[in-house]
Amino acid sequence: RLLRFTTTAAGAKKRKLTITTGSVASIDAYVNSRPVATTATNDGTTQITIPASAGDIIRLEGYDPAGVLIAAARQEL
Repeated sequence: RLLRFTTTAAGAKKRKLTITTGSVASIDAYVNSRPVATTATNDGTTQITIPASAGDIIRLEGYDPAGVLIAAARQEL
């Protein structure tokens, strides 16, 4: 299973995430432990924009089709 991401600025207090997945059906995104986005994924690359700025901690949780947590990734801005 694969779940990793990179971030780039996407305007004031926003970040664009480029998420690479393998065998992950959906992702939940959190900023400072607060949920900010949920998206379905396919193997490969997915992009989403979330509210985040310097000093924030982004955490992604990846789930299988049954909703079981199978992967996670974290990054501090």
